[in-house]
Amino acid sequence: MATNRTKVPRPLARQLFVETGHRCAIPTCRATPLEIAHIVPWHRVQRHDFHNMIVLCPNCHTRFDRGDIDRQAMFRYKELLRLSDPNHVAPDDPSPRAGLIRAYRLFQSEMTRWH
Repeated sequence: MATNRTKVPRPLARQLFVETGHRCAIPTCRATPLEIAHIVPWHRVQRHDFHNMIVLCPNCHTRFDRGDIDRQAMFRYKELLRLSDPNHVAPDDPSPRAGLIRAYRLFQSEMTRWH
């Protein structure tokens, strides 16, 4: 770790961990323990930005740093996390998680109406 590198602010770290459900952001992994990674490397951006950061397990983080997982894939994983957020689900999103979120929202509205 570079000596001039600042720590990730706690509120930002918390937001990143909540985004992934406290699991690795790689959909087929979802492991713990976790680390915070910069998608575009720190030495190039020199800042902590939510849209450029992702939570990974140490194994996936190492694979990403080695180039086994490319940067475009990592940005896609970040986009999938945004799409799985209940506040950002597009009506035409075909992903299984989006379908579950839409079904849950419908269930909530019916329960509220029924109550």
